[in-house]
Amino acid sequence: MEAKEKTYTIYFIALLFIVAAIRLSVIGLSQLTPQEAYYWNYAQHPDWSYFDHPPAASLLIKSGTLIFGDNSFGVRFGGVILSSLLALITFLFVRRLFNARVAFYSVFLFSVTWIFAVGAVVTTPDTPMFLFWVLCLVLIYYAVRKESFWLFVLWGLSAGLGFASKYTMALVFPSAFLFLLMTGKFRSLKIWVYFAGGCIASLITAFPVFYWNYLHEWASFAFQTTRRAGEMSRFRFDMFFGFLGSQMAIITPFIFPFVIYAIYKSFIKGRGEKDNRYILLFCFSAPIIILFTLVSFRGWVKMNWPVAGYFPGIIALCALFEDKIYPRPAWMKRTWRKYAVFAVSFAIAVTSLSYIHSFFPILPMGKADTMAGWRETAEVVDFYRRRHIANNPNNIIGYEYKIASEMAFYTEGKPDTKSDNYVGRHGLSYRFWSDPRNHIGEDFLFVYDSRYKYQPESALLGAFKYISPVRRLKIYGIGGELFSVRIIKCYEYQGVDG
Repeated sequence: MEAKEKTYTIYFIALLFIVAAIRLSVIGLSQLTPQEAYYWNYAQHPDWSYFDHPPAASLLIKSGTLIFGDNSFGVRFGGVILSSLLALITFLFVRRLFNARVAFYSVFLFSVTWIFAVGAVVTTPDTPMFLFWVLCLVLIYYAVRKESFWLFVLWGLSAGLGFASKYTMALVFPSAFLFLLMTGKFRSLKIWVYFAGGCIASLITAFPVFYWNYLHEWASFAFQTTRRAGEMSRFRFDMFFGFLGSQMAIITPFIFPFVIYAIYKSFIKGRGEKDNRYILLFCFSAPIIILFTLVSFRGWVKMNWPVAGYFPGIIALCALFEDKIYPRPAWMKRTWRKYAVFAVSFAIAVTSLSYIHSFFPILPMGKADTMAGWRETAEVVDFYRRRHIANNPNNIIGYEYKIASEMAFYTEGKPDTKSDNYVGRHGLSYRFWSDPRNHIGEDFLFVYDSRYKYQPESALLGAFKYISPVRRLKIYGIGGELFSVRIIKCYEYQGVDG
């Protein structure tokens, strides 16, 4: 047994370095996604927090760009480091819970499953949140086992840092509460006090998020609660099936059903055998997945929102395979092993295609391709900028935060671009980075992406004295035209109401 533990530990070390090397080799070869460019723009406007997300992603990006510069590698470097740290923590914890074999296969599945593999090379708020989600899972387990006040405090600090990464982290509190409830620990007043202490520690750690909201009339919290609630509609099964399809796609259809089954079996096994390991995995997976599944009947749920719940689900899957399949007769083990090899091979193929496509496009993605054309667009924008707004080189309005952010990143000199709050729309975080009233009478360049269905000319005519469309730039990829970008000269900004 000890030899097998050493063998799988060596396998893990090799996997860790191979995966990190592959990821480091690809992160600098593709253009930034619009979301990454937006979070890079966060880092150019240092603040306690931001309108639509907390500050952790901006700090992660800033740390990488300080070392490697404002390029794709610098923006994504921190994500690769955090994903490697996450793999190490997961392996050490799962090895302690079960054994090195289960730990190795858990990390292996994380590494090849599309949503986690892509999430490691595309920096978003999910990147740091995933790390703190797993840290919370580890710390609450040992805090309960050892009944340690300081471990509860560390759990709270980790939860607070996760909340400073992404608001979805708030679901870690009901998950921890449910774990304490199902394990019977709340029978002790001491545990209530320790848990409260951890919650207070989390509030202190998340202070920057609350302070920014306090300074800005709770704008971010209102956006994430009342606005989302306002988007809810009547029961719509089409949205539910769309959500279900997206979940099967990101986990792969050959692994997803078994992850869900493993979460269900964790509940049965945890309750029936009073096994706190499986109770823990259930409590940190089921609530978040169930919540977003229910929401999907009434509203649009982004495919990545419940992803943190699949971490413990995959661990449960590997543990149950070891517990239920590995001891079975040889013929049954062979059957399940063949299916597992097929499912994992499919996941590896999908992830490999995604990585290859990032530096050598081979997939005709059409208008879904968001990583092409930005440098070319920025070159054309810069050409007109030198001729039209040479005295005000930051006066570029990108309609929608995506194109505004890409132009900020790829246009020469990294201009402080503006967004649609200059033509009467909200502008998200751009609304807090500059005041349109300070630019009355100035000329602008307006840039927008044909993939968005709107006609901006009427809004522009209400905000400027006159306008002059100058160029439609067509972006091509595999399969033909991907999208086009319109560039419009705008003269003498008049301002907008509100």
